[in-house]
Amino acid sequence: MNPNTISDEVKNSINELPASPPPEQEGIRELLEQLQRRIESDENLPPENEVEALNQLQALVLAAKNAGIEENRSMAFSALQRLKGLVKEAPKAHNFKEACENILPQISTVFGLEPTFRI
Repeated sequence: MNPNTISDEVKNSINELPASPPPEQEGIRELLEQLQRRIESDENLPPENEVEALNQLQALVLAAKNAGIEENRSMAFSALQRLKGLVKEAPKAHNFKEACENILPQISTVFGLEPTFRI
């Protein structure tokens, strides 16, 4: 799939999530938006890895629509693990790696997962 096509789909899905109540505090929507921007802006992330990262981001968006359901927690866990693996597959994608190191632990706590995503 074309990175631009999946990017538009992910952006539209993220926009369907409610904004976080207190504007000064980042919620899942804002974290996912940040991650999407970082994925798309990393010129060292190979196109096939970018598509896969966006697919995993889309899985996180779907899981975030009802984060309390166990099945969605499992989906989020799998997507977070795959994103972590993508960092190792694209060692030159420093922007992507930094985003994952900073944002994935925060996303994991939204789903009630341990924020142990050291890369």
